[in-house]
Amino acid sequence: MMKKSMVIAALAVVAAAMLTAPAVNATSVTVSLNPGNDSATVDAYFNSTLTINVSNSHLFLLSQLITGISGILLHNISYSGNMSNHSISFLAVNASLQEKDRNVVLNDLSYSLASSVSNISTDRYNVTVIGTSAMLAMNIGGILNKSSVNLSWRSFQVTKSLEMGGSFDGTVRVNSDSVNVFNLSAFQVSLTKWTRTYDATTNITTFSYDAGTTGNYSWSSYGGSVNISLKIDPSYTIITPGYAVASSNNVTLTSPPRSSPVAYYAIATILVIGAAVSFYFARRRH
Repeated sequence: MMKKSMVIAALAVVAAAMLTAPAVNATSVTVSLNPGNDSATVDAYFNSTLTINVSNSHLFLLSQLITGISGILLHNISYSGNMSNHSISFLAVNASLQEKDRNVVLNDLSYSLASSVSNISTDRYNVTVIGTSAMLAMNIGGILNKSSVNLSWRSFQVTKSLEMGGSFDGTVRVNSDSVNVFNLSAFQVSLTKWTRTYDATTNITTFSYDAGTTGNYSWSSYGGSVNISLKIDPSYTIITPGYAVASSNNVTLTSPPRSSPVAYYAIATILVIGAAVSFYFARRRH
């Protein structure tokens, strides 16, 4: 068992490593609805941070540990491209969407992938932080039924491997455990529980939901001298033109409610009183 002072020192090193590593934002998804042409554009950023903390007494294990973790990029690398609608990745994403809603059609899919690696060490510990950001940009159709948009596909997860360059396929494997990064199942919660805002100036309705930390994985060995952690914390935003209200899985476009007649009566009363007061003081001046 590690002494308390050693544990505190290890935590301090991890904190310092996270501050010096290139920033990696939380997983975030933005869906922009286009009711006019029955489509939606989706920008889904699947960002994760893998931290490897090894005491210097076991530093000889570091290369072995990194080699044994698959589904990560070990260098500062970036890729991007469009996926053919006949490619394995395109078909995998399309199938994942249709598992939630069989009427959804994936029209277009492109991706970008970036990895940043940062190292920090002291006389006792070595910490390697690997930040990975994978973005899927999609256009999907088949979501509109009259004035209602079906969003049951929002909580899709891609369970099959994606070919995105390097060794990254969306699944991080540590020892015998596998973690699927392309997992949005936390967002199957009813849309009525999401935060809804309507901006009358722009005539845009926004629904948002922060799922918090949905993945906080940790692997330890050698009496705590080796620790590997992976954190995933996603948020989601749905934007649509017009005034919209939500049910469990649907967003319905409708007319904004009329202002209460009481408000008009109150305004009219104020105007009448103001006019009367002005008339009274005008008469007194004569």
